[in-house]
Amino acid sequence: MRAVGGMEQESSRDWRRGPAWLFVSVVASLVIATPAHATHFRYGHYSWKPGGGGRIDFTLQNAFRRDGYGCASPSGLVSTPCTSSDGFPGVGDLIVEDIGGTRFDFGDGSPMAGSSRGPLAYLVNSIDPDNNTLSGLAIDASSLPSIRTTISHVYKRAGSYTAATESCCRISSTDGVNAHINNPDDSYRVATTVIVGTGDSSPVSALPPIVRCKVNSICSFTVPGFDVDDNSLQFRLSTSDEAAGMGVMFFQPGPPNALHAATIDATTGVYTWDTNGATVQAGLNTLYSTQVTIEESDPNSGVVAATVAVDFFIQLVPLSAGIEPQFGSPLQPACGTTLTVVANDELSFEVGAVDADVGDTVTLNVAGLPEGAALSPALPTAGNPVSSSFSWTPTVDDAGAQVITFSATDQTGKQSLCFYTLNVLAQAPATSTPTDTPTPTPTPTGTRTLSPTRTAVNTITKTVTASQTPTPTETATPTPSDTPTVTPTDTHTRTPTQSPTFSGTPTETGTPTVTPTPTDTFVPTSSATPTETLTPIPTFTRRFTATSVPTFTDTPTETPTSTRTLKPTATPTETGTITVTPRATSTHRPISTVTATGQPSATPTDSPTITPSFTRTQSPTRTPSVTVTGNTPTGTPTFTGTATHKPTRTAPNTFTPTTPPAGGGGGGGCAVPGSAPAPPSLSWLAIPALVLWARRRRERRG
Repeated sequence: MRAVGGMEQESSRDWRRGPAWLFVSVVASLVIATPAHATHFRYGHYSWKPGGGGRIDFTLQNAFRRDGYGCASPSGLVSTPCTSSDGFPGVGDLIVEDIGGTRFDFGDGSPMAGSSRGPLAYLVNSIDPDNNTLSGLAIDASSLPSIRTTISHVYKRAGSYTAATESCCRISSTDGVNAHINNPDDSYRVATTVIVGTGDSSPVSALPPIVRCKVNSICSFTVPGFDVDDNSLQFRLSTSDEAAGMGVMFFQPGPPNALHAATIDATTGVYTWDTNGATVQAGLNTLYSTQVTIEESDPNSGVVAATVAVDFFIQLVPLSAGIEPQFGSPLQPACGTTLTVVANDELSFEVGAVDADVGDTVTLNVAGLPEGAALSPALPTAGNPVSSSFSWTPTVDDAGAQVITFSATDQTGKQSLCFYTLNVLAQAPATSTPTDTPTPTPTPTGTRTLSPTRTAVNTITKTVTASQTPTPTETATPTPSDTPTVTPTDTHTRTPTQSPTFSGTPTETGTPTVTPTPTDTFVPTSSATPTETLTPIPTFTRRFTATSVPTFTDTPTETPTSTRTLKPTATPTETGTITVTPRATSTHRPISTVTATGQPSATPTDSPTITPSFTRTQSPTRTPSVTVTGNTPTGTPTFTGTATHKPTRTAPNTFTPTTPPAGGGGGGGCAVPGSAPAPPSLSWLAIPALVLWARRRRERRG
């Protein structure tokens, strides 16, 4: 509108008939045709990850005015009824962002991403009816009717690019239930710096489109950020050019609309704003727009690489008694936890909140919900306590990290946030327990000389004390000579079936020789022949567990080196040949000296007419100025002309003086004064003298 107004200040009617006036007229007609609800933008955050071979996969999260859109079908994006009971888009519906005409610029000069209807199409993944807001993920229109919420682009060269959307407009100063204080109706810009060719991924984040803060108090909350590459993250408030575009002023919360300026901790991402003295619009939801830039830097060099923006609103709510709702349920992980899941495995957990203030009602909602995830019951849902079960089975395309943030808000506007990082692995990591197959097969050969325990049949039991010398009653002391010596060969052969991947080779050495000593040292007094009872030694099997150290083979990350050959820009040099045809210019009045000899001259053909034969030599010098544009050099030639005039003589006795015209004559286009007529020749005086002499002679004779 400013451009149109500025053009109308022109007073030239000729300008209004030109192509510029036609262009402005078209723009003005488009502006007039834009509906009043063009103040549609609510939230923006763009992240990306590498796909290999220069391909980058973008995830675009935006939030817009809910009652400004109809729904579209996956087949052809034609209009279709919305699924929500109030007739507006609900979770799972598709919309086309045709209010602001949002498209995505990849930053390399290639065509911008959109859809068959022009602007981007979005899959709605969250709604906030109380604030007339919907959130969605931009889809790859080429995948329809299948839904794919990543937009891929192949960059031809490695390097750094700035990908962004820029459109109009933010919420108006008064727009339904909302009042925008610091940047009403201004344009918005959401950008990310893309690093191609390093295998790096951008930081990720997620926030509700509208974060609640109490008036006349210190508001503090965390802007979540995570980087899967473990790079260092820094947080800062975005500049005007970053948040609104070149030449557009963007005011962060603070002066001139509030006494105190908002700040953010560069390391922790804690956003703080003292709302005392801030402007508040009575009877409406008072909103302040803000944008945060998250930067990642190399932990060793500190060089900043990828950046992402998080653009959202802060709503000032009245002070009220009580406390904020609190997150926590028996099955809920701690807020801020990183949850890791392997692709094609299910991730599920419960999230819930409770408000200790009697009579309060808590509304549970979500931001950054990934495509394919489900919540039961669906959000938003209300209660006290209130809870919902999250479940998601990611695919390989979801590999990487993303943030999901839950909000719990009571009816007075007091709010708490709880976020999680979802880290999806393309495949399960290698385990530290290898498949154990020992390579060596030791076969120990033990030679054991066993003396079996003999049990005599008439065993005599004697009790012997230290002071008693037993006297046997039998005189015969049989000494059995049949003491067998059993030398079994115990050969154990183990054939393990497992092959470890460790490089160590266990070596079992030693030949155990077991020679037990018999315990029967007494001499039996029985005359009976003892009977030997051999107790067999059972065969045993020894087991051992081979503990191996797995060998991991690191797969280096290939960093493609792009060789860029530039074609020199040829600057043509035009060589021109200038042919100058000078015209002599006389800048003085020539004086002719006439010497009368013989007959008078005829009228010369070159003015002035000179009768006698003479030679006049002029050497005028003229320096023409030559101006040549473009690449033709400017030359200043010098010309020296010599004119030699030989007048044509007329028949004798004929003299015709010539008077030059007024203003002079001369060659070369320059004014030259004419010469005075030559004096009559003395031969003319002889004729009347002869006539007079002849008359007087006749008189004398007569």
